[in-house]
Amino acid sequence: MTYIDGIIKENEWYLPARGEMLRRAYYPVRLEIKSRSWIWGRTAKFLGKFTLALFLMFALVYSVINAPVIYNKIRYDLSHPGQKSGQPKKALASLVLPTIKPTHAPTPSPDQTKVDQGYLLIPKLQVNAPIVYSASAAEEAILADLKAGVSHYPGTANPGQIGNIVITGHSSFYWWDDGKYNQVFSLLENLAAGDKIYIGANGKRYIYQVSELKVINPEDVQVLAQSRDSRLSLITCVPVGTNSQRLIVSAVQIEPDPVENSNSSTPLLPSADKLPGSDSR
Repeated sequence: MTYIDGIIKENEWYLPARGEMLRRAYYPVRLEIKSRSWIWGRTAKFLGKFTLALFLMFALVYSVINAPVIYNKIRYDLSHPGQKSGQPKKALASLVLPTIKPTHAPTPSPDQTKVDQGYLLIPKLQVNAPIVYSASAAEEAILADLKAGVSHYPGTANPGQIGNIVITGHSSFYWWDDGKYNQVFSLLENLAAGDKIYIGANGKRYIYQVSELKVINPEDVQVLAQSRDSRLSLITCVPVGTNSQRLIVSAVQIEPDPVENSNSSTPLLPSADKLPGSDSR
């Protein structure tokens, strides 16, 4: 806002000359001048408040929808404070937060780990979920299968076969949905090279060792391609609460000896133009 000071003399307003003596009969006045800068200032102030309110509303909705996942991530980080730095792990979370697990799973030593027939087990993350062998790669079909566990992508190798086994699971989904595995892969990013993943199938226990983690775009369907060795690929959506990208965990079979595996009749690359992902909001 801009102001100009002046006086009233004989019912006329004028600006006094520098050093001019004013009589008591003169009435000082202040004129208000609205400039373009004032208008733009008010507009910018309004837009700033509106943007802030919109951001706070989004943050509130995001937090409510993903509250269980956020809680488990915080609890995991508190329980493993030295994981990334190589320091000894301390169970800090047990002193601060009650236990909430994505799934119920035993945590025995890797050498003694047992896994039920048709299940996938990741002891490090306390993940123990049934494997649903999906009959269709349609998004709706996989979404329905994910309510009952993790989904084996159709057209990829099965345990005990040479090739690439592809399994997908939720990193987050509506916690009020009736599925029990809405955040089964929410901690997948905490795996590291050397960690073990177990699958029970064909009356055997198959052990896979993590070799690589990477984030790719949904259109990068080469992760579904079959290989000449025996490997496992786990897929989930990232960041949490979105399906903009995919986290891929690659692992190779180490037990039983892969040379015992049978050949697979699956195609080299299943027919797909986009990776599965149903964690959109």
